[in-house]
Amino acid sequence: MLFWLWEASDGTVSTTQTSHPGPRTATLRIFHRVTPRLRDEEGVRFGLAHAWLVVAALFAAAIGVSRPVSFALLAATALAGGHALAAHWRLGITLAAWAIWTGFFENTLGLLTFSVPDVGRLVLLVLLAAVLERGRSRRPDGP
Repeated sequence: MLFWLWEASDGTVSTTQTSHPGPRTATLRIFHRVTPRLRDEEGVRFGLAHAWLVVAALFAAAIGVSRPVSFALLAATALAGGHALAAHWRLGITLAAWAIWTGFFENTLGLLTFSVPDVGRLVLLVLLAAVLERGRSRRPDGP
């Protein structure tokens, strides 16, 4: 068998494996990405999830939806934005969603309070993030 390696201009490395010469020569080409893409970095995805969270909050404020709908929108955005992140990153996204909703939808001017309903919403978001993390780790097809 012969092996050939070369690097393309986009950062991928191609490996070609050729079996014995003859009438049934088979070639297998495998591509491996050597340099990660920017979107592969967790910190970048964390920042993008925060950007989507701000967009969702601005959208909810612009169309004037009710408080429960705006909370559901921000919660769904936070959980969807953090679905491919590790647990500690997802916790950060859910805390930011709670802070944005509590500070700008429940109260005004970014005032954060820790009343019983506010803490209940915080616990709800953290539990949802934990449940989704647990479901993600049980998938048989990988991370």
